Formats: sequence, structure tokens, C-alpha cells
Amino acid sequence: PVTAKPITAKPITAKPVTQPIAPKPVVAPVKPVKPIVAPVNPVKPAPAKPVKPAVSPVVVSAASTQNVCGSIQEGVDFSGNDIGVTATSADAEGCCGICAKQIGCGAFTWSNGICNLKSGKGATTSMPGSRSAVLGASYCAAITAGVNYSGNDISSAASLSPDGCCGICKNTAGCKAFTWLSSTNSCFLKTAKTSGTADSGAVSGTIWY
Repeated sequence: PVTAKPITAKPITAKPVTQPIAPKPVVAPVKPVKPIVAPVNPVKPAPAKPVKPAVSPVVVSAASTQNVCGSIQEGVDFSGNDIGVTATSADAEGCCGICAKQIGCGAFTWSNGICNLKSGKGATTSMPGSRSAVLGASYCAAITAGVNYSGNDISSAASLSPDGCCGICKNTAGCKAFTWLSSTNSCFLKTAKTSGTADSGAVSGTIWY
């Protein structure tokens, strides 16, 4: 008898199924993009134009900054040379400041409350009641020796001479006249001139205002 050989089945080992590996995307390196900067041309500032300062018109006369005139000539009229301008003033002392501020005025004659402004002194004529003067460099309008203007006192100040009282009075508010006494070397400053009294040791005067 034939003996059959047993058939041994070989086990079949299943091969693992490998999933396909997806290829990795190739990333190209990104180069940084430099910003494009347009060259900037420097702007040159326009040259500044010089600014001319505004100039206010200035009235110029022989003595436009100070009310100073020469001594008053009593009873004298400056004939002619009128500049066609008159002004009112209670006394001749007030005419100096008016003349100083008027273009072309270099002198004046005062009479009956009127300042007649003139370009210069010119010829002189005797005229009772008239008082004349030219623009000059003195604060005093008139000085009279041997007279004391009594009353109307403001204050007093020391001065070695009556001439010094002119400037002191000019720089004192309200002062228009003074009396200087030799006994004390003092100026007695006053608001106005008075008729005065005789005093051998006194010198009195008025100032331009």
C-alpha cells in the first residue's frame, strides 16, 4: 500500500503594506527684498531776504527832544521869518516846547497869548509886551537877580548857583519857576512865577516847558 505523505502547508506571511511617503515640498529660500529707497535730494532753503525794519516818521527840528531855548528877550519882536504857524500859550515859556516840535521852527515871538513861530531870529524891533527867543541849549527861560518869587513852593534842593536850579526845576514835576537864595545855596521850586519881592540875596527864574 502506498502511504501518503502529509502535506504541510507553509504559512504565508503577509507583507506589510507600506503607505507611499508623500514627497516634502521643496521650499525655495526667500531672499529678503531690500526696500527701494529713492534718493532724496536735500532741499536747499531759500536764502532769507533781509527784512528792513519799519521806520516811523520822525519829526526833526533844532531841538526836538528837549524843550530848551535861549533866554527870553523882553520887549523884543523878531520881525519876519514867519513859517505860517501860530499857537496859543499863556506865556512865552510855553512857546519853546511848541517851537521844538514844529518842523522848521527855530525861534518865536510871543505876544498877547500867541506864539508866532519863525524859521530864525532875523531882525529885531522894540515891541512892548512882546517876548522872543531862539531854540538853544538852556532849560532857563529868564533869570532875574534881586527878586524873590514868594509862595507857590513845591520843594527845595541844594545848588551852588542859580543856573543849577534850572535843571533841577526842569526835572521836578509841576515846577515852572524857582528862587535861589545865596544865604543857603538852595533852590526853592515853585509851580508858577509871582510878581516877586525885592531881595538882594535872591535870584529867580522861569524854565521852558
